This record gives sequence, structure tokens and C-alpha cells, in this order.
Amino acid sequence: MSKLPEPANARLYRMRHLAALMVTLLAAFAVRIWLLGAQNVWWDEGLAIWAVRQSPLQMTLWTASDVHPPLYFWLLQAFVRLGGESEFSARFLSLFCGVLTVAAVYALGKALVGQRIALLGTVLLTVARFHVWWSQEMRMYVVATLWGVLSLYALVCWFRAEGWLGEQRPGRQHPGRAAVLFVAATAAGLYTLYLFATVILIENIFFLALWLGRPAKRRLRILGRWAVSQLAVLGLLLPWLALALPRMHSWSVATAFDFTVFLRLCATLLTLGISTYIERYTWLLLPFLSLLGWALLSIWRAHGRQESEAHEPAAAKQTAFLFSLFLLVPPLVVYVLTRPRGLFYAPQVEARYLVLFAPVFYLLLAWSLILLLRRARWVGAVALAFVAVTFLWTLPGQYVGRYLRDEHQTMVRIIATYAEPGDAVLLVSGSRYPVFGYYYGRLPEGTVRPPVYNLPQHVPEIHVDNVEAELVPLAAAHPRLWLAQVNAPMEDPQGLVDQWLSQRYARVLSFGFAYNALTLYAPAGAMARVNLANLPPQHVLKQSLESEVTLLGYDLPTAEFRPGDTIRLALYYATEEDAAAQVRLRDARGRALEQRQVVLAAATPAGRQQLDFTVFDRTPAGLYHFQMELSGGAADCPMSFGALRIVRTTSLPTAEQPAVPLTTTLEDGIELLGYTLRDATGRPVHQVAAGQALTLALFWRASHKVSHRYTVFTHLVGQAYNPATSGPVWAGQDSEPLAGGYPTSQWFVDDVIVDRHVLTVDAQAPAGDYELEAGMYLLQTMTRLSVLDAQGKAVDTRILLGHVQVVRP
Repeated sequence: MSKLPEPANARLYRMRHLAALMVTLLAAFAVRIWLLGAQNVWWDEGLAIWAVRQSPLQMTLWTASDVHPPLYFWLLQAFVRLGGESEFSARFLSLFCGVLTVAAVYALGKALVGQRIALLGTVLLTVARFHVWWSQEMRMYVVATLWGVLSLYALVCWFRAEGWLGEQRPGRQHPGRAAVLFVAATAAGLYTLYLFATVILIENIFFLALWLGRPAKRRLRILGRWAVSQLAVLGLLLPWLALALPRMHSWSVATAFDFTVFLRLCATLLTLGISTYIERYTWLLLPFLSLLGWALLSIWRAHGRQESEAHEPAAAKQTAFLFSLFLLVPPLVVYVLTRPRGLFYAPQVEARYLVLFAPVFYLLLAWSLILLLRRARWVGAVALAFVAVTFLWTLPGQYVGRYLRDEHQTMVRIIATYAEPGDAVLLVSGSRYPVFGYYYGRLPEGTVRPPVYNLPQHVPEIHVDNVEAELVPLAAAHPRLWLAQVNAPMEDPQGLVDQWLSQRYARVLSFGFAYNALTLYAPAGAMARVNLANLPPQHVLKQSLESEVTLLGYDLPTAEFRPGDTIRLALYYATEEDAAAQVRLRDARGRALEQRQVVLAAATPAGRQQLDFTVFDRTPAGLYHFQMELSGGAADCPMSFGALRIVRTTSLPTAEQPAVPLTTTLEDGIELLGYTLRDATGRPVHQVAAGQALTLALFWRASHKVSHRYTVFTHLVGQAYNPATSGPVWAGQDSEPLAGGYPTSQWFVDDVIVDRHVLTVDAQAPAGDYELEAGMYLLQTMTRLSVLDAQGKAVDTRILLGHVQVVRP
């Protein structure tokens, strides 16, 4: 029989849905690729890269003794070899599978509840923060989720073709092909994540419910086919089980927790994609839970009403039963698996364990919304708007804090820059070794990297009695030892390794990295030489500064910086004689944020100079670049290079007029233009009660670039002795400007800086007249800056602002 032509309105309807699906998939790709590589790897991701750097056999044997099966690592190894190990490339596998999951959810939803619900479900999954989150992580959970959706889709197609679920449609579906897809996807899921067994458990419960609902004379044939599929899955898994079971270890990191809190965590993750401070969002969960509960109850109570586009009421109830299983079973299984026990691996509760079951939740949510729209249009529209706004409100939170930091990049480049034959790296890092190893292994191809020894090697922890045995063999085998301390207190809280090396070697090089450190130990008299043949600068320049110095290049591992970050600039140069240079960090307007005087020691063929600049809370945001010139040169020829961006800092206070104008000059070109003194209500005062607080706003300006970081002192000084301060100070605050957020070394020339200090008067302060004083000092020497007169002579070490009357309350 020839196929009848498709009606025009049906073709139009189908094309619209296809276009909507394409737009949804493009949106899914866009929200998952956004800032994909703009995040440092974390422990599990570093371990994944460590695994795929092994040979396929070594990697497979390692996974056999680990807590995860090998398929994800096989796929990741192929992706990495094609696209490289960058944060972006290595995470692209998860993105790819995340987008494919969105497409697969549409197919599953269409087979179960119709096109409209399927399309809305894919839209919800597209913007669901929870799924986007794990589509941007270098882990196997989204890959397993894809297999789970495909397994469920194949099961639905198979059951419908056999007539076990809804109407049988001969000629339209092929049970054999669907069964093969089911077996393949299910086996792939088990080879990706052991937790995938929960999906199989749900599918078997669902099959059992359908099987019990079939006529008794057909049950045996149905059971036989299902048993064959399960045995086929088991048969595919048996080779892996034979390899892995003898190698598996039993250990537990689980901790007891409240089940009701866990359920609230599950609900918050699925709806909002948030795993922290969940108690703040309980009120947002109620509309979601009410909607889902009402929808499931309505479907179960329906008599003869069509509750889905594609099936009769019986099929709708079967689908609702399947969805209910995905709501109830996974939390119970995860709860049981994460309870402390002694058999196999007992993990802590983690958000990622629920990703596998999330797609079905979003389909159920879509079904609930469509059902409510049919029953009560306006109520349904409000519910749909609420869900849409909630999802779009939480999604941007996925990208907060995503940016690349200079975590270990500079550290590993230093090692390679100075490396010599026979060197070794002693890594004291606790559990941080995969992250260090990730960056160390990403040094350019061909770079000679000294071998890395994770300490301790032969004992559980380092202590006085075993440090000798740990280090003597390494010292005998390697003339120079690099000590890389990365979260060292986790493994060596007493610093025994550092002490042992310091007693036997000279510290040739030493670098600090916040809480981490890198030190090169070598025999006395040894020197560290830059070896650009092993590792050239990250950015090659080879430009001359006049005729004395050649700037060969520089390292600047990352380009975006936020409060608390350190900008680490490494300069590579060549000069036959010592030279002095000035390096400035300038903004887009050419203003110097910071400047440093550096000495370039005679070095051929190359020398290295590292400069660190800290980004503070109030450091002005914007685009910056570096400028370098020789000090005292005959010609003014500064060289500009590098580009970076400072973001997410707090804007400086607006400079209003001070209540009391002044013209007072301190040393180093710092001027006090005036001050404003206010009480707790914001009113200008010259009287305060003991125990109350005053806010003092100081208006500063730098007439030239300041190189030092000065501390501001503000004191209320009386006649009586204060035991609390061991002197006459009864209120005061010492801090760098703007509560340490904007040091004097970063002030732009001629900018007015409003620096507020809160002075709380001691409750025991006697009534009387007090002096209000301010000034600056250098913390390292505790030396105050002198106050200068009109001729530039020092006349005092404090600025007397005025008098304040203290009264007793």
C-alpha cells in the first residue's frame, strides 16, 4: 500500500517542533560551552588526567582497583589525544554528552508523553543549573546520564513495540533493534558508573509491574525475552567483573547524616542546582513539590481522561509510575550506599550522584506544567512562569567564580626554567598531587621535567623517626632537590622535610605562593641558571631596552585577576652588566597602579626576575598592561607589553567635600586634604559618649607615585592612662587605607582617596577633652611619616585634627 501524503498542517506542526528542538539544542550547547575552560581543574579532574596519561592497559588496570569502571576514561583518553589536555578540551567530552542527553530526553519524552511535553522537558533540562554544572566537569556522571536516557528510551520503544506499554504499533517500531539498543546502552552505563545499577533496578521494578499486569498466558514469553536482555547485559559486564572484583578495595569515607536533610538536598539540587546553604531555599521548593504531587495524584485518579498526547490513560498511569520510581528509588539507594560500612567503597554524600536521574525529573516537571495548563490555564501560566524565572535566576550562579587562576602554573614553569640533569622534585602535597601533576604534565612537549616523588613514599606520614629514611635515598640519587610544598601541613605539619634539607643543602632559590612554597636545595656554592633551551618564555619578545638590556620575553600564566589574587610576572632578560629598571603596571588611561624598581643582575645568555602584584578588594578594576624602562638611561624609551584584566573589585568611595578642609603634607608626597567626623547616625559631631562609636573619614591624595605600603593610624588621645592600650589612647584604629583594601602603593597620582575609620570610645573613658590625631607609618619599621611644613621641614609625626569632648552616658 502506498503511503498517504502528509497533511499540510501536520507538516507545519512537525517543522515547527523540529525548529524549536534545534534552537533548544543550540541553546544547550551555548550555556554549556560558556566559560567551559575558564576554571582550574580540581582534584578529581586532575586524577582523571593523570589516569589518561597512562597507557590504555595501565589505565584499565588502575580503574579496576578504583571506584569507577573504565569506559569514561577510555573515551576521555581518546578526546584528550585528539584535542589536548587544556581545561576546555578535556571537559568537552562532558559538554558533548550533556548536549546529546538533551536530544535524547526529547526522544524519550516524545515516546512517553508526547512532543509538547518532550519539548518543554528539553527546554528545562537545557537551562537546569544542575545538569549544566556537571556538563562542565571532567567527570563521568553526565556520560552515564546519557547512557541512562538511551537505555530508558530503548526500553520504552521495545515495550511499546511488543505491546507491553500502551498501544502496539506494528510496522512502526522494531522490538529487536530496540532491545539491542537497550542492552548496549545499559551495558555502557555499567561500564561508566557502578551507580548505574540503580537505573537497572528501576527498569526491573517497572518491568515487574507491567509483567504482573499482563494476561497469565503471556507472562512466560514476556519473562523469557526480558531475562535474555538482562543476561546479555550481564554477559557483557562479566569480563570486567572478572578483572575488577579481585582488585577492588574496601574503605569508607562516609559519615552519618540526617535523611530528611538529604531529601531536602535532593530536592534543592534537582530544582535549583544548589548544594550549599540549602536551608535558605526551602520556601522555593514548596511550589515545585506541590505541582509534582498534584500532577501525579491527578494522573492516578484520572478515569478515562487523556493525560498525555500519545497514550490512553493506562499508559499515562504506567508512565507516571515509572517517573515516580525515578523520584523515590535513587534517593533511597544513594542514602544506603553513602552510609558508613566496611564492604567495598562507602563514599560521602555528593551532589553528582543524583545527576544520573535528573532528566526524568525534568520530564515529569514538564508533564506537570502542561497538565496544569490544560486544567487551569491561568494557574498553569503562573506556574510555568515561576519555574522559568526560578531556573533562569539560578543558572547564572553556575558561572560565578569561574576563571583561571595561577594555581601552580608559575611554580612548574620555574622548575622547568632552572632544571638541570639529575634534579628531582620532592612534592609534599597531601591529596593535592593530581592538581600539581596536571600543570606539571602540561608543560610544552619536549620540556625536560625532573622526576616527581610524592612524599611520603614508604610510610603513612612523615615524623622525626622516618624523615631520614625517606630522604637519604633521594639525596644520594639526585644532586639538587626541588621541594614543592603544596598544602604541606596535610602531610608534613612540622616542616620536617624542609628542616632536613636546610641542614644539609644551601637554599639556591626560594619562592612563595600564598600558602605554598618552592625551594631549590643544592650543594653550597651551586648556582641556579636559567635554561631557556628547555623552556622558553611563555611570551617571546627579544626587544632591546636602549643598548644595555634585551628583554627576551615574559611569563603571565593567566589574564584575569580578582581580589586576593597575585599577578605573577616573570621577566626574562639578557645583559652583560648589572642594570636597574623600573616596571609599572598601568591602566588603560596610562596611570601607574604600581611600580617596582628591579635590579637585573648580569646574566648571559638569560636571567629571570619575578615580580608579584597583589589584587586587593578596592584595587580599581579594568584593563592593565606592563611598562618597563631602564632607570637613569640616556633616553626615555619605555617598553609596553602584556595585557590583563582586574575584575570583581569593590568601587572606591565617591570623593565628596570634607567637612573640615586641611592642607597637610606628609613625607613621600602624601597629602591630607581634610576630614569628616560623624556619629553613628551620620551627623557631624564634636562630642561623643563613652562606649559609642565615631566614623572618621580622611581625605588623602598622593602628589607622586608612592612605592611603599603605609599603615594609617587614627587615635583619640586623652590625659588619663588607659590600661587597655598602655597609654593615653582611648579609641583608635590602625589599618591600611580602606580597611586594607587599597594600599598606598596602588594609589593613582592626584586621585582623592576617602578612607573611613571607625573609632569606638572605650566605655571606661573619663569625661573630658580629647585630641583626635591621624598619620601614617611603615609597618615593617614602625617608623611614622613626618608632617612637613611649607619649606619641607619635618615638624611632627602626627596630624592633630582637632578636639572631641567625651561625656559619660
